[in-house]
Amino acid sequence: MKIFALVLLVAACGPGAAGGPNVSTRFNEDPDSDPEIQSNDILAREPTTNRSQVKHILVSWAGMGKVYKGNQDARGKARSREQADQLATSLLARVRAGEDMDQLMREFSEDGGSAQSGTSYEVKPDAALVFEFRRLGLRLKVGEAGLVKSVYGWHIMKRVE
Repeated sequence: MKIFALVLLVAACGPGAAGGPNVSTRFNEDPDSDPEIQSNDILAREPTTNRSQVKHILVSWAGMGKVYKGNQDARGKARSREQADQLATSLLARVRAGEDMDQLMREFSEDGGSAQSGTSYEVKPDAALVFEFRRLGLRLKVGEAGLVKSVYGWHIMKRVE
């Protein structure tokens, strides 16, 4: 009887099981996981690739210090969530209008790994990047830009290859 119960438990929690993890879900659902301003239309698509290169602008807000372990950018610490939302949507519009992504990254991004250099990130299903970043990065078409929220804040992303 114990073995039968264990088999049922494993089958109920495995990949592909109802409620199990897949490419479109996360374990700890945030009640704000699909904010209206993020690119939910793009996120609803199936992935268009298994590998892409994206550039991004990171925008955070006050109260996110725990995830940053004390190293949050001063601009983000001073910004409200509402201000971050407004800045992120404004930057997305500017990227979509064709403004220079590298310049916008230097001026606005809080990502210490790419803001000043303009470096792009390689996005693959198993890349060491937060789930939401991978999810949008694999759904963008070349040249397309989108917006997604993660535990680090807003990511304004543009696929460059």
